[in-house]
Amino acid sequence: MKQGDWYRTKDLVLKSSDWIVNEVKKSGLRGRAGAGFPSGLKWSFMPKTTDGRPSYLVVNAYESEPGTCKDGVIMRHDPHKLLEGCLIAGVGMRASAAYIYIRGEYVNE
Repeated sequence: MKQGDWYRTKDLVLKSSDWIVNEVKKSGLRGRAGAGFPSGLKWSFMPKTTDGRPSYLVVNAYESEPGTCKDGVIMRHDPHKLLEGCLIAGVGMRASAAYIYIRGEYVNE
């Protein structure tokens, strides 16, 4: 079975936002920092209908947690994982744009 970056991503983003959020909830995926809050639960807090204002996905890749170096490694060696994740998360949350907050020291990334 073929797997990897961008494998069947189109199939996923064509599903409903609710389907994506429920799949993330069922997976048990948690944030990678702090308290490890459940990602699907956080995504479900986004409004299901818009009042005209845009919704945004903000990715915190700053790494302000002491002793961590996880985000730079992902961006340096596997950037498509980040971009694919942003696309799927953004569709799930009904976001109109995504912003990646990154440390100034990550010049190449």
